[in-house]
Amino acid sequence: MSRKLYFIKQLNKLAFMPMDISGLAIVRMLYGLLIIYESWRYSDLRIINYQFTGQILYFKFRFFEWVEPLSPAGIQIIFIAYGVAGMAIFLGIFYRVATLTAAFCISYIFLLDATNYLNHFYLIIIFAFLMFFIPAHRGWSLYALLHPHKALQSVPGWSIWALRAQLIIVYSYAALAKMNVDWMNGMPLYDWIGYQATDTGIESLLDSIPVIYLFTYGGLLYDLLVIPGLLIKRTRALAYCCSIGFHLMNYYLFNIGIFPWFMLATTTIFFESSWPREFLNFFFPNRFLAINLRAPLPHKINFWSRVGFSALCIHLAFQALFPLRHFLYPSYVGWSEEGHNFSWHMKLRDKNGKAVFRLRDPDTGKTVQINSERYLTQRQIDKIANRPYLMLQFAHFLRDRYTRAHERPAEIYVDSWVSINGREAQRLIDPRVNLASVSMKEFGNTWILPLRQPVWNAENKKNRFGPAFKYDETARQAGILSRNN
Repeated sequence: MSRKLYFIKQLNKLAFMPMDISGLAIVRMLYGLLIIYESWRYSDLRIINYQFTGQILYFKFRFFEWVEPLSPAGIQIIFIAYGVAGMAIFLGIFYRVATLTAAFCISYIFLLDATNYLNHFYLIIIFAFLMFFIPAHRGWSLYALLHPHKALQSVPGWSIWALRAQLIIVYSYAALAKMNVDWMNGMPLYDWIGYQATDTGIESLLDSIPVIYLFTYGGLLYDLLVIPGLLIKRTRALAYCCSIGFHLMNYYLFNIGIFPWFMLATTTIFFESSWPREFLNFFFPNRFLAINLRAPLPHKINFWSRVGFSALCIHLAFQALFPLRHFLYPSYVGWSEEGHNFSWHMKLRDKNGKAVFRLRDPDTGKTVQINSERYLTQRQIDKIANRPYLMLQFAHFLRDRYTRAHERPAEIYVDSWVSINGREAQRLIDPRVNLASVSMKEFGNTWILPLRQPVWNAENKKNRFGPAFKYDETARQAGILSRNN
C-alpha cells in the first residue's frame, strides 16, 4: 500500500472511529450557557442603543455592506432569540434550528458595525456553524430522553476533532502572531498592563519590568505549548491547570467579555471523550456504565455525516490559510491593520491616535475641517483614529454626503497621527491623498505610510521616560497626545 493510500485510510479511520458522546455533550451544554449569559448581558435597551443603534454611520465589513441596522427593539428581539437558541442548545432540543439561529443572530450583531469587532464573537460564530453539523444533541440531552430510539452513546471521531482542530488553529496563530519584535520586547503588555488593565489593586507589582517580561514570554509559551500539552494524556491535567491560570488572569486584568470562560469551557473537548461518564461513575458507581468504543458505530455513516466531514475539511483549510493573508502586505500588520482581523491577533498592539478630516471643494478649492462628532459616536471616533480601512469608509461617507447631484465629488483628506506600542506619534495616512478617490477594493494600500520608528523595549522605555505622558512636538501641533513612557 502506498503512503498516500495509507494516510487516507488512517485519516478516514480517525474521522469515523466511535468516540463517547458525553464529553461532546458537556461542551454543548457549556456553550449553550455562555450564549444565554451573553444574550442577557446585551439585552438591555440602553446598552443596545449605546453600542448598536445610537449612531448615524455603520462601518461595514467587506462583502457584507448589505447588512442594515434594525431599531433598538429589533436588536433586542435578536438577542432574545439568541438567548432562546442558547437554552435549546443547552437542553439539546430543536438542535439544528437552535444552532443555526444562534449562528445567524450573533453573525448579524457581529457584521452590523466593524467597530464592534471582537475575536470571541468571531469564534462563537464559528462554533455555532460547526455544531450545526455535529450531532451533539443525540446524547445526554432532552432530545435523547424524548427519543431514546435515536439516542447515541458514541459519535464519529470527526465530530470531536472538528472542535479540537478549530482550537488548535486559534492557539497556533495566536502564538505565531506573538513572534514579532514588539511583543518580544514587552511593549504591548507594558502599555496594556500598566495603563489599560482594570483596577486590580496590585498595580505596583504589575508595573515591574520582571513581571512584564514574565507575562510576555509566559503568554507566548502558553500559546505554543498548551495544545501539545492537552493532546498528550500525561500532561493534559497540567496543561488544563495552566489554561485555568492563564484565562483567569486575562479575565482579572482585562475587560475581554466571556472569552476566557469560552476558552475554558471548549478546551474540555481535549479530555478523554468519556470523562463525564467516568467522573459521575466515581460518585455513583455503576450508574453511568462505560460503553464499548471498540464496537462499530451504532449507526451507518450516512449522507449528513459525509456532508459534515466534507464541510469540516473545507472550513479548516480556509481557517488555516486566511490568517496568513497579512503576509501579502509589505507593512507591519499592527500598524496598517491589513490582515489583522480574523487572524487571532490578540492584545498585540496598543494604539492611540487622532484623525482630522478635511473636505475640499474641487471647484473652488475651499477647505473646511469636519467635526467628526456630528456623525460618529465616541467609540467610533476612537476606533477609526488608528484603523485605515475605517478612515477610508468615513471618507467615502463624507464624500457622498457633501456631493450634490451632477457635481464633481468632494475631496477628503485626513491628517492622522498614531502612536503604537509606546512609539512617538507619526503620520499613519498620507495627507496628500484624496481618500474619496481611493477604492475600497484596493490591494496593498500605498496611501498608508510605513512605520518608521524603532521599538523601545519595556525596560529602556521605563528607565528613559518613566510612567508619564509626553508630547511629541510634531504630534502636539496636530493635537494628539503621544504615549512615551
